[in-house]
Amino acid sequence: METKSSITFVDWATDTIQYSNQHIYTNALVTVSSAVYHQGSDLCRQNTHFKNERRLMSNGWLVIKPKESTTIINNLVPFTYYTVTFTDPIYGLNKTIFPNTDPTDLPVENEIPKFIVSPKIKEVAIVIPPPQCDVTYGKIFYRFEKIGQSNPRVVIDEPNLTLKNLEPYTNYTLTVQVARSINKLNDSGSRITVYYNFTTKPQVAPPLEFVELYEISETIASFRYKLPEKANGQPALVGINACSKITRCNLEMFNITRCNLWKDLYCVTISNLAKRLNYTFKLSIKNNGTNAFGGERNIISKTEDKVPGTPVNLSYTITDCSKHIEVCNVNISWSHPYNQSGVITSFEIFLVGTGAPIVETVLIHNREYKPTYWHAVKYLVYGSTYNVSVRACNLVHKGLAASLDVQIDHIGQHVDQEPKLLQMNQEVVTFQLPKLDRRLNSSTIIVVVQQYDNEKSNLPQNLIFATNGSLCLQKGTSWVAGAWQMSYNDETNITIGDNAEMILGIINAVVINKPLLPKTNYCVNFIAENIFKDTKYVEIYHKDHIALPDIIKPLEISRTNTNISIITIVLVGILILTIVIFVGIFYIRRKQGRRRTLSDGEHIYEAMPNEDDNDTFNV
Repeated sequence: METKSSITFVDWATDTIQYSNQHIYTNALVTVSSAVYHQGSDLCRQNTHFKNERRLMSNGWLVIKPKESTTIINNLVPFTYYTVTFTDPIYGLNKTIFPNTDPTDLPVENEIPKFIVSPKIKEVAIVIPPPQCDVTYGKIFYRFEKIGQSNPRVVIDEPNLTLKNLEPYTNYTLTVQVARSINKLNDSGSRITVYYNFTTKPQVAPPLEFVELYEISETIASFRYKLPEKANGQPALVGINACSKITRCNLEMFNITRCNLWKDLYCVTISNLAKRLNYTFKLSIKNNGTNAFGGERNIISKTEDKVPGTPVNLSYTITDCSKHIEVCNVNISWSHPYNQSGVITSFEIFLVGTGAPIVETVLIHNREYKPTYWHAVKYLVYGSTYNVSVRACNLVHKGLAASLDVQIDHIGQHVDQEPKLLQMNQEVVTFQLPKLDRRLNSSTIIVVVQQYDNEKSNLPQNLIFATNGSLCLQKGTSWVAGAWQMSYNDETNITIGDNAEMILGIINAVVINKPLLPKTNYCVNFIAENIFKDTKYVEIYHKDHIALPDIIKPLEISRTNTNISIITIVLVGILILTIVIFVGIFYIRRKQGRRRTLSDGEHIYEAMPNEDDNDTFNV
């Protein structure tokens, strides 16, 4: 039997191999099918640690029916070498070929190895391990994006890379793009981007930005300092190398801690110093992960007791003013001296004013300093004035004092003189004042009315001076409405706008309580002249935007309207009278219709029982 047979390789893809089969049989009766067998190869055959079971298990038989021109083998493993054998049992044909499938378009997740990133002080070494053979599905190219100041974009397919000229102790993000080829690195749809974060190693620290010696005694020295803006690491320790001609140099190390007194600075104290020696203090810091201290800053000083500095930000507040006795408390506050110099063991507080001076002391134990100090001085009389001074002291010296004047509240600030709106109509407005506080000798209320307009105020100068610019308005038509004395026994009513006259002693003139205009805004000032222990105090109260309601005018009835009203009343009366007459006539006629006159011989009786219509009785 003559035959001609050929097997032609056509194409392969990631998971498919296609062949062209041509079988020409001279005897048409032959219908026996041929077969094809495929077997994947293990890329890890030289490595006993890994076994690529997926590739090894990619095998099988495929029957080729007669006259099928194409054979397709599906479900193959990408990037795998195959052994494909074609067998024709009739003609004893065997042919073996060795094709391989294409790699995947994109690297798969497990295929990208984990980089070994080894940062140093100013560079980073990157090692790219080869993908494990059991998860390799094609060649891989890497592109590293620019990092640092002088490292350009790099494309490699090699396992090692070093990026230099980096900054010490700096966080970096390494951006790596991964693709099957260099061309695919430029196609966002054909690449994968991965990120690696790392921090370069710290470097030996630079010198401190500044250092100050803020406190010294015979045995201790305290420093405040600021860390360098770029420390090239994480500062962990501060070292003080105290050197003198007698004791030589002695290095002590301390943790870096913020100051209790100045939150934006760091502080450190060295103790057990020798008395009255000249020292050179050398301060430096050490970064975590380094084995040496950085640059030093030097301060020269002698261990001796010094005068403490002056307190700053001295202020006061009045508190706890009594409603029954004429005293208040004063809270005095001050900040710790910035230029402290000597050790502080106490603060002395002096109040000089009426009567004997007051001296009080705030003790400081074991150098337990605070940013701000408070002290209450109690039972200071209303209206009294004091000069308050505060100074820092130690066992040897007393510092310069900070001082200010303190004015204790007037009693008028703690009595009830607030006017209340009592009544308002179209002509006047009435306010009511409470009873006079019995702690006051007397109180006179002067009322000044101001109108909201742009007219110049024409109040007397001595009254303006007494109010010290505390009236409602700086401009506006203004006048004095009068003065009223408050009473211990009764509330005082003040009526404004009644056009009354009175003599006002403070301005030595007659004033008129001018009428107020409706629909006009006014501000009423109540100037209270209080006498307390033969001393005058002035308190001012305001009632603003007072406006009288509009006057309701009576209705004007014209003569024409009057005539029309009279005619209307007459017509209504006539109509009502006519209705009454008709109703009466109708009632009378109805009554008469019910009565009937008896004819001659007709009697009135009641019908008897069993009487019928024929005047007979039925028995």
